[in-house]
Amino acid sequence: MKCTRVLLTFLVVLAFPAFSTQPEPADAVLSKALQSAKASKKSVFAGFHASWCGYCKKLERYLDSAEVKPIIDRHFEVTWLTVLERGEKKALENPGGAELMARWSGLPGAGLPFFAFLDGKGTVLATSIRPVSGTKGQNTGFPAAPEEIEHFLSSLKKAAPGLTASDLEILRRNLKPLPPR
Repeated sequence: MKCTRVLLTFLVVLAFPAFSTQPEPADAVLSKALQSAKASKKSVFAGFHASWCGYCKKLERYLDSAEVKPIIDRHFEVTWLTVLERGEKKALENPGGAELMARWSGLPGAGLPFFAFLDGKGTVLATSIRPVSGTKGQNTGFPAAPEEIEHFLSSLKKAAPGLTASDLEILRRNLKPLPPR
């Protein structure tokens, strides 16, 4: 009996690292996505999100929807980095993710969700920051306004030139524009 307990304790100690809740550093997450994208000749869709962000969840649902997911999966390796968490959820963040988001957005406090499209070498092809006259730009976040939808679709097209007109129509149709103000 004592031998069984010692063996069980030993196995639990060996298995403990597998149950670690420490998130991977952002550069490791990104490195895996880049390797996979390069091998499959896709681009990377790097999304930045947080547990409290409703628009982040909305973007995730959109990307996972029945009509959109096959198109996105055909052209992109999708990866998510957790940033800007609050309180006890701060431990969910991918270390280095907020710094990466700040560098790619070029805007302090760009907001969530933020996304960037990269080629297999890690070169940023487009981001969710859309040009707005008289500013450094604005984060598209979840594309709902007509100009945000256009920026999102043009960014997708820039990052994945193989997207067809039919693909883009499906992607557009699944975004619900906000009514005019």
